[in-house]
Amino acid sequence: NNSKSTVSATGDAFADFLLGDPSTTDVTVGPAGAWLSKTNYAAYIQDDWKVTPKLTVNLGLRYDRFGFFEEMNKHSANGDFALGKIVLQHGSESMIQSAFQQYSYLFTTTDKVGLPGTFVQPNNHDFAPRLGVAYRLNPSLVIRGGFGIYSGDIQGPGPAQYNSPPFVYRAQLSRSLLLSQGVDVNSLYTFQNPTANGSAAYASAALAAIGGSVDTYPTQKAYTGNVTIEKDLGRGMSLRSSDSTNQGRNLPRSVQFNGCAPGPVQCLSRAVGDPTGRKYTFFNTNFGQSTTGSTSNYNSGEIEFTKRFTGGLLFDANYNHSHLLSLAGTASNPILAPTWSYDYGDSSLQPNDVFHWNYVWE
Repeated sequence: NNSKSTVSATGDAFADFLLGDPSTTDVTVGPAGAWLSKTNYAAYIQDDWKVTPKLTVNLGLRYDRFGFFEEMNKHSANGDFALGKIVLQHGSESMIQSAFQQYSYLFTTTDKVGLPGTFVQPNNHDFAPRLGVAYRLNPSLVIRGGFGIYSGDIQGPGPAQYNSPPFVYRAQLSRSLLLSQGVDVNSLYTFQNPTANGSAAYASAALAAIGGSVDTYPTQKAYTGNVTIEKDLGRGMSLRSSDSTNQGRNLPRSVQFNGCAPGPVQCLSRAVGDPTGRKYTFFNTNFGQSTTGSTSNYNSGEIEFTKRFTGGLLFDANYNHSHLLSLAGTASNPILAPTWSYDYGDSSLQPNDVFHWNYVWE
């Protein structure tokens, strides 16, 4: 009698297969997929002002109102770290899978916490000014400069909120897990019944792994400035030198607020009551982890030599030296120092030196 074996119904894997007795199953139950909707608004005004024959000023102002995605069937949830609860869209309580009904004390709804169906408060203050100046020192020498604030469409909360508990139950079951829950595996756990009559044995682990994001998600910003000096060398040739900067703010980042301070014991293995452990022991470290605390700082200098198409020849050569610094995508010390200086440094997203050369010869 091998009914208590945690790995096999018969003691032989091939015999288990012929009899239809699994050792592990992975079945998704519930309405997988999502129907998403969002609305963006934008307005822009710009004017060129020729102050003097040598000086031109360009002024602009842009307004953006970026929306957040909302699941139209209300099959979405968000782990809210500030509350220690899972927030559901208002009116979705009846859609909770039966495996999660026993954890109703962990759920709340958007109407009760003052949030829209997107789980995030809307941004209504994204005004972005632009300024440009061009000054001609003499017929062959021009100085240009500009500054602008640019808003990026929000890349934050989304995929982690859909296809997840409590509306979708991924039942990752095994003989050992079911036996630990007192399930009669030899009669209930078969190829024809891979969920063991909808067993909730894995429900707590599935719910504990839910992600989430903060409910204030400011728009990503780029503060950009540049200064350029351009000299006409005659015979269709010109030399240009530029210096530019781009400061990124409110960039997406993962900070495991429910994580632990660094230590010799893995975070998920720390005992309940350990003062260095997780704040919410029911949930894993990814609970409420998405935020916008990242920054980047880019500076570059460029020189370019150009010959316009004359005498059958056109060419352009330019060299750029730049430096990009940013915070790591995931905070390595989330509890004690979410923006730890050791997480800030050179980014591999941008090469430091770039040289381009192109020509047309007729």
